[in-house]
Amino acid sequence: MQNNTEHPYVEINPKVCNGSSVIEGTRTRIFDVTIEYAYVNRPQTT
Repeated sequence: MQNNTEHPYVEINPKVCNGSSVIEGTRTRIFDVTIEYAYVNRPQTT
């Protein structure tokens, strides 16, 4: 069973990653993408 989301490339499926929101057709969690984005775009300290 797949739940509908507001975004066309995001799916929530209880059988994939315990129901976490993922990029459709992959096992890449939206949470992981968000954390990586925040890490890459953090201010540089010297």
